[in-house]
Formats: sequence, structure tokens, C-alpha cells
Amino acid sequence: MTQKSAVGWGRAPGAARALLQAFDLILPQDTETAARLERLGGTIGPQLNLKQVGAPLPCDAVELDRLRQETEGRLLILAASTHPGEESLIAEAVQGLMADQPGALLIVAPRHPERGAEVARILGQTGFNTARRSAGHRPTPLVGAYVADTLGELGLFFRLADVVVMGGGYAAGVGGHNPLEPARLGAAIVTGPSVFNAAETYQTMFEEVAALCAPDGAALTRHLAGLLDNPAIARRMGAAALAHAQRYGAALNDAMARLSPLLPGGEAR
Repeated sequence: MTQKSAVGWGRAPGAARALLQAFDLILPQDTETAARLERLGGTIGPQLNLKQVGAPLPCDAVELDRLRQETEGRLLILAASTHPGEESLIAEAVQGLMADQPGALLIVAPRHPERGAEVARILGQTGFNTARRSAGHRPTPLVGAYVADTLGELGLFFRLADVVVMGGGYAAGVGGHNPLEPARLGAAIVTGPSVFNAAETYQTMFEEVAALCAPDGAALTRHLAGLLDNPAIARRMGAAALAHAQRYGAALNDAMARLSPLLPGGEAR
């Protein structure tokens, strides 16, 4: 429930209370919704956001093994779901650590794969020898930036990456992208400051050190360097991200247990 809707409902408080109290179970999506419904007279149960529940993204196991062999010994930085303006910032940030990590491979998966040629051009202008997956290119040792401009393959690259930079956090008006897809695969996650579309999820993950916020390119370079130089810290971050994502699955199980008695044929209340 948005604040605008809550104000509208509040114009008829008696009707709002009567309606909400007719429900045996109310599972709000987030903390703000819970507070608004409670103020209107609802009896609120645990939070449940079905958008946050899901299985890990699938991948082609044969292709995963092939890519692991092709990139063996290299540190992999994945920039996932990027938007215009973000590729150059991320590429420059990665260039800033190449002196210490000369073999690192930057993989860029643009939010819209049709931008593949444009992204390759931007990465090339930043100084990377670039290849495009949609053109059948492979990430050979001579490739410094690999454009993953295909559909349905993020599960591959989330599994391969040592660090994931989630896109949308540096592009004006986008609001970030949900970090739970990489979190379900135990990835170490960094993002930009503008993540209002998943603000509550990110805030909790930042507090739990299950993800990091890099407000600008210089901070992004520092965070990436720190995680790549200290793989044990990256693994702990990834484990915290996985634990965070798994809590949503536990919330669904709890919700189903609460719903079961309310369904036809359920246990008597």
C-alpha cells in the first residue's frame, strides 16, 4: 500500500477498519505497508514479498564448465544489468585496479542486450580489448572485457564472477535492480547509490555486510580491489548475501503454514 493510497483510505477510517478487520491474515509486502495498514486498523502478520522469492537462476552446466576452463586463473568482475552511462564508469573503475590485477576480466551484461555493439564500443574507448558473446566470440586471454549481450545467461555469469557490480545504481532515474538473483548464488555484490526500487532490501544487506554501496567510481575501484585482494572477505560477503536471500524462502514457508488452515479442507481454526 502506497502512502497515497493510505491517505485515501484514511478519509473513511470506519470503513477502512471494518474492511481490514474482515481479513483473518494480512501479510504486508514491506515495513512501510505494514505500518500504514496497522494505522488503518488491520491486524498485521509477518511480512511477505513474493517478488523476493525464487529459485537460483539456471544455467547450462556444460557451458559453465567451458567458461571456467577458458577463464581459469583470472579474476572475474561482472557488471550486471547495466544502463547507458554506467558502462564507462564501471570500466574506468576496473581500469583503476588493473595495475594490481593485470589478468582480471570485466564481463558486462547490459540490461538490454541489443546495446551490445554500443557497449563494446564504450569499453574499447576505455582501453579494453573487447569481445561480444552474441557474435560467437570467446573470452580468450587477450580479451580484457567481454560483453555478455545475450538473453537468459545471467545464471552463468553470476556463478563465474568473483565480484558482481549490480547495474541501475548509477543511472539517473533507474533506481537499481534487485540484488537477490546474485545473492541466491552467493555472490559478493557492489552497487551504486541510487537503488530506490529495492531500497529496503539493499539497506538490510548493507547493514549485514551482504552487499556494499560504492557512491562513485573511486569508491567502486576501492571496493573491487578490496574484495579481489581478499577473497576470504568476498566469500563471507557472498555467504551473508545467500543467507539473506534464503530468509525470503523461509518467510514463504511460514506464510503457507499460516494460510493452510484458512483454505478449503484446511485444519479447523
